[in-house]
Amino acid sequence: YWTKQLAGVKPFRVIPDHPRPSMPTTNGAIVSRVLPRELTNRAQVLTAERGATLFASALAALCAMLARYTGEGEIVIGTQVSDRDQVELEPMVGQFVNSLILRTNLSDDPKFDELVDRMREITSQALEHRHIPIERLLGMVKGERSHTHSAAISVNFIFQKTFIQNAAYGDFTLTDMPSLPAGAIYDLNFFMVERPDGWRFSCQCNTDQFDAATAARMLAYVENLFDDAVAHPQRRVSELSLCAPSEPRSPLYTLNDTRALYPRDLSLMQLFE
Repeated sequence: YWTKQLAGVKPFRVIPDHPRPSMPTTNGAIVSRVLPRELTNRAQVLTAERGATLFASALAALCAMLARYTGEGEIVIGTQVSDRDQVELEPMVGQFVNSLILRTNLSDDPKFDELVDRMREITSQALEHRHIPIERLLGMVKGERSHTHSAAISVNFIFQKTFIQNAAYGDFTLTDMPSLPAGAIYDLNFFMVERPDGWRFSCQCNTDQFDAATAARMLAYVENLFDDAVAHPQRRVSELSLCAPSEPRSPLYTLNDTRALYPRDLSLMQLFE
């Protein structure tokens, strides 16, 4: 399955704000936003009607944004899944997690509901074959390797419910506290975690390549596209809006509004110079 799925795959990257360092770094920063409950509830209804989960629709929105943002027709993303499904592992303490490579083709500009179906199939097939170690999968990917994870996984997506609840057991208290990873493993690591106030959508970016403002803008793009897609699932990826309705003009025009009057005291030759 994986030999066929990864045949001819090319490393996927988002063009960074700064040149990639010659030596790999793990300097990172995290930016976050809370998705409205109304949006995620509508998304859950949409995906349930199609026999999928919120993971499939959220991943579809992220891939659609990346396709629009980069202009690439093929998106390659890593994700992590639990690997504790064997009975003999139940008494063992520790983390049993494996990484998967999800490869999606959007070159045909699919409708969003079709993309959700596509994500459901890709994810379910990958889960059926999830016991292959990530090192074996990376060995199937031909391309440069600059650090532990191949360049084929420069963008990652993690989806999970909150995994700890405040509780007291006699003298022992379990407390939910915010934490930060030791460093940026990927160029861009998107993750959704369910909290009491809603799904927190975050992005950890490698700060030697991306500005935190860029990561925040991409999060906003995903939310705007997700909201438009859930409201209009028959729209194609190219038709979905990245900007919020409150943004009257595209950043393409706003950021390039640099017109200036020509000085009247110069000749045409001097203006040309």
